[in-house]
Amino acid sequence: LGPARAEPLRPDYRAMLRRCALSISLAGYNTAVDAAVRGGPSILIPMEDGGEREQLIRAAAFAHLPGITTLRINDLTAASLHAAAEAAIADWRPHPAPLRTDGAAISARHLIALAGA
Repeated sequence: LGPARAEPLRPDYRAMLRRCALSISLAGYNTAVDAAVRGGPSILIPMEDGGEREQLIRAAAFAHLPGITTLRINDLTAASLHAAAEAAIADWRPHPAPLRTDGAAISARHLIALAGA
């Protein structure tokens, strides 16, 4: 697959995410949304420690979106991750982002319009 890099949080994270060949991450809320709108293949691996279910539910819901693959953490091995990565990249087809991220701006415009009426 080529070189991989793991890094701490960066201010240019979303710009880097849009340029990478494949995103592999946990299934936290912001990370899952970033994966869905990034414009490339992504693998979400939900945390399940201590009966955690939130990320598992989110990953299952996002798995229906184009470009999103999920892998259960208990099934995570070098071989399963490699296979999922190869499949995600091979199956990738460009598509419009399935989620909109401009809801706050749209809501603000509606509220301003209502206040002015």
